[in-house]
Amino acid sequence: VKPAPSFDHGAERYGHIPGARNLHARDLLDPTDFTMKPREELERISFWDVIHAESQPALRERTAALLAGQPVPPRHELRIVRKDGQLRWLDCFDEMIVFEGRRAALGTAFDVTDRRQAELLDRDRSRVVEMVATNQPLSEVLRELVELVERQRPEMIASLLLRRGD
Repeated sequence: VKPAPSFDHGAERYGHIPGARNLHARDLLDPTDFTMKPREELERISFWDVIHAESQPALRERTAALLAGQPVPPRHELRIVRKDGQLRWLDCFDEMIVFEGRRAALGTAFDVTDRRQAELLDRDRSRVVEMVATNQPLSEVLRELVELVERQRPEMIASLLLRRGD
């Protein structure tokens, strides 16, 4: 029997379930939807190689709490990095369960990147409208617009050149 994959979290590992196929995050990630990495590559890398660096501390704390049997909210969101470098947001549900008398991890993840981007765009638009409504200097409003474009489209570089009229 192949050893059970783990979360590579020090000595803390999810237990192996004899006679059952252990599922791991990399087994559940559809390479085309989430990571764009071939299954063979996902089997060679650590779970943490897919998780965005800014999401790792909270996820490590959550994983440690789950393994210690401490209560954690059933849902959380995190970012992953696809093979092409694109960031994706996942809405995750996970918990520790007992399967055939042993602890096992059960989890699901849904790509919510489009929703997160729409929320960011809505916040950005509201910020610009608020700046205009409160009579902020034009240069600050335009600076905010440039930053908005770059937040919404990280592959783009936006700039404005203001010239004084004659």
